[in-house]
Amino acid sequence: MPRISPRSALLLAAAAASLAAGASAFAAGADRGQTYNDDDEMRARQEIHETYRISPRGTVRVRGIAGPVTVETTDGGDTAQVDIVRMAATERELQCYRTEVTSSPDRLTIEHVQREHDRDCRNIRSRQEVRLRVPRSVNLDFSTIAGALDVAPVDGMVRLSSIAGQATLARVRAAEIDSVAGGLSLGIAPMTEEGVRISSVVGPVDLSFGPGVDADLSVDSVMGSVRSLSPDFDVSEEYGTYRARLGSGRGRLSLSSVIGPVRLRRP
Repeated sequence: MPRISPRSALLLAAAAASLAAGASAFAAGADRGQTYNDDDEMRARQEIHETYRISPRGTVRVRGIAGPVTVETTDGGDTAQVDIVRMAATERELQCYRTEVTSSPDRLTIEHVQREHDRDCRNIRSRQEVRLRVPRSVNLDFSTIAGALDVAPVDGMVRLSSIAGQATLARVRAAEIDSVAGGLSLGIAPMTEEGVRISSVVGPVDLSFGPGVDADLSVDSVMGSVRSLSPDFDVSEEYGTYRARLGSGRGRLSLSSVIGPVRLRRP
């Protein structure tokens, strides 16, 4: 077990408290008293299947989804396929919220919207499933997801925050990831100048470095082991901070405030 400074211990405790509070909010639907339980039978359903135009460098935003989100990517094009399943225990409860989709050429937004000032809608049982098919070059901006997140290779910037489930990203070139409560599996391609920053993760972190990756890696404030699973990947440690360098070290990758093991590998 690495040595943890008092300051690092406080940061880790704060991260754990924040994620625990966030996970509780997600389990309650993350929006105005909505509740969701995996054991509830969702009898009322509505499916949404739409296609939207989006710029190859546009941004896809997803907010407040109580359920899994899956992203498939394509090599080109300017369309986004959106498939959503809205569910609730009763038809009345299904009418208490909507999953709103708004679009412009540069931005596609999917978000949960709860009916306001309605006492009958303060405590409902519901969930959603979202599946997207978008150009690989888009940017992704996802927050407050109460379920697993599975993302295919993306070339644009990926921003994640408040994910209450396992986050799996096949390959990224630039990312800002904060507050993941179910562990993180991340494939890393040659990075852009923005690099990759990860903070506040509860659960295992698996980082896989693809061919041609140049990286200067630092790992700080970890309550768990940090180890390389590849014999040609050396990790050094001093006073609880781990460092590794791949190639020229041109790309920047930082990882901090993790409660769980960190595993580094080459595919």
